[in-house]
Amino acid sequence: MARSSSKILIVTTDENNYDRILQSLKNTIPDHLENRIIHLKQDISRLPDLESESLGLLILDLPLLTNELEHILLLLDGIGNDIPSLIIFSEEENTHIRRLLENRDFVYLIPSEWLESELLESYIRRIFNNTRMKHEIDEQLRAKDSLLQNLPGMVFQCVDDEQWTMKYVGSGCKELTGYDEMDLVENHIVSYNDLILPEDREMVRNSIQEAIDRKEHYKIIYRIVDAWGKKKWVWEMGNSYQSVAGSERFLEGFITDITKEVELKNLLQESEERSKNIIQHMHEGVMLTDENGIVINWNEKMDSLVALHGSEVIGKSIFNLLERIINEKIILVDEEHGRRFFNDIYGKNFIGNFHREWEGEVLSSKREYSYCQIEIFTINTPQGNRLVVIARDIDDRKKHEKELQFLVELAAAIRSSSNNVTTIQSSVLDILMNLLGAQSIALAIFHDNNEFGKIVEVRGLPVDRIGKVVSWSNCVNQGPLYQESVYQICERCAKQLFSGVDSDDLPQTRISVPIMFGSNKIGIIFIMHNDQFSNYEYRLMGAVSNIVASALNQVLLFQQTELRLKRLESLHVIDQAISGLFNLELTNRIILDQAKQQLSADAGDILILNMATNVMEYSANYGLKYFDTEEKRVHISRSMAGHILLTREPCIIPDISTVELPFIMKHLERQGFKAYFGFPLIAKGEPKGVIEIYMQQPFHPNAEWLNFLQSLATQTGIAIDNIQLFEKMQFSRFSG
Repeated sequence: MARSSSKILIVTTDENNYDRILQSLKNTIPDHLENRIIHLKQDISRLPDLESESLGLLILDLPLLTNELEHILLLLDGIGNDIPSLIIFSEEENTHIRRLLENRDFVYLIPSEWLESELLESYIRRIFNNTRMKHEIDEQLRAKDSLLQNLPGMVFQCVDDEQWTMKYVGSGCKELTGYDEMDLVENHIVSYNDLILPEDREMVRNSIQEAIDRKEHYKIIYRIVDAWGKKKWVWEMGNSYQSVAGSERFLEGFITDITKEVELKNLLQESEERSKNIIQHMHEGVMLTDENGIVINWNEKMDSLVALHGSEVIGKSIFNLLERIINEKIILVDEEHGRRFFNDIYGKNFIGNFHREWEGEVLSSKREYSYCQIEIFTINTPQGNRLVVIARDIDDRKKHEKELQFLVELAAAIRSSSNNVTTIQSSVLDILMNLLGAQSIALAIFHDNNEFGKIVEVRGLPVDRIGKVVSWSNCVNQGPLYQESVYQICERCAKQLFSGVDSDDLPQTRISVPIMFGSNKIGIIFIMHNDQFSNYEYRLMGAVSNIVASALNQVLLFQQTELRLKRLESLHVIDQAISGLFNLELTNRIILDQAKQQLSADAGDILILNMATNVMEYSANYGLKYFDTEEKRVHISRSMAGHILLTREPCIIPDISTVELPFIMKHLERQGFKAYFGFPLIAKGEPKGVIEIYMQQPFHPNAEWLNFLQSLATQTGIAIDNIQLFEKMQFSRFSG
């Protein structure tokens, strides 16, 4: 039934018939309707008043009600024409049946014989199905009428003639045209063609005719003038069909006002033109797509920031563009991470609000990677969401951040070094290797503003390079590469660092970074790389040089101060030995032991002049591997020590390979020494002997080192003189 509250009325005076009808209903209708069945078996003239809304089905057992025909007709008239009625009849009642069927739509007839068969249930089921279908159709018609009434426009049907003569217009006619519905129907007041702007009429007719020829629906936009003279933009969609007779062709469709949309579109187009001009002059790179992901704007700044040109991009799909960016490594990013990022964009498909940011290296038009910030987001437009990509050049900012981070790490390493020069040196090279990605790095230290220094730390080079002597002028005499803080390594210096390596195999970039504190030479950083360094990296090296120079100068000063204190203590120890000992051999051993500790000498000896034999004899020595009886006496005229004694001048030879020493060359070569330092021992203006110091590697001492050796020589001369004087006194005492 259509309504769950509807009643089912059974009119019969036969209890058996009632039971049969009731059972058929129970087998057919839903359970919740069983309590709605009413049995009328009393005099039908006493039938209570029933509202048609409460009655869903009437069942009349006509053979038993022939005497109540007038009352039955009154009942049917009262319940209305849309209530289904099931009439049970017999052959003798055909005349009465015809009266009942006049002008009635939902009357169903069954013979009385069906009461005793299953046909009754089938018929009742059919009645219920038909009733339900009728209500569904009524509801659809009601919904359609409601929809047409609420459409923001006008539904129409017109003749395909010169005036577009309207046969039907919907209720939206007044709001759209300003005229009532009947004003347009049959051109009563005005024809619809008169409402169309004259300059649009031909276009409207041609567009509709072309669609009719193609047997398609048509869609057109044109202008009309309403009853108040106001121009409006309208959108019309429709179709054509022939009349039943085929003599006329009709159009039916829908017309709606789109004036606001057209005006908004025009404003948007003007805005887009202004936006394009603004975008072209922006300092950021800008890319814009339409609602379908097709690139429609790519400004000049984007040309320079990204290794793609607008001519390659505009008109292409953003999705294909993103694939190309990954495949050609235009964005330097892990491929898997990049695809996840771009797949996220694909998945969003510009639906809803979308906003992402990314910072990284992008290949520029110069085919160099530089840091950019990429911002991707959607903007809402009347046509749909558009994707915007903004690229900002943050290369300088990133470099400054990187430089600051490096300087912070360097400062932290220096602070934690506890004035340990080795820790600072190691930290500087480690940080530079990570920062620059260099192939190899070496650090040479120069003491006391000396021309020569030694390599003390290496990275990426054989450890045997440590201790190599380098010349300051050889390493920084080339033209500066950057503001006199970075220099090209000369060929001679490169051979020292890469001895045994073919020149073709040397790194392409070989530079030296001098470390100076004021005018004092502190050290040199050697950096080797297969690629060219940028000016930014050169600038960073200059900053490193200044910081390291200050730190190393401070640490070296601290170490020099400590060394001076130790040497003063050493001289004090020697003074005590001189004052408390009168054993020349023991005193000289103490002096050589202090020379070994404070001068880091590999070997040393003290020769004392024997006035009686005019030769010098070894009083003490250490580190001499080969020493025979003949060498224990040194002739003054045939030795370097004798030459020093005679001239009373020290002999300082940092590298014996650079000079000829006929007196001592054989001795030095046999012992394996590469540097020699000899000082005369003089007391009270008289020569007493010579102190000699040997180094196994070329050694360029600073002034303090030489001054300390001179002090040792002076102390040794005094010690020899005192002991010799003491021995003379003792000899005179016992001989007298």
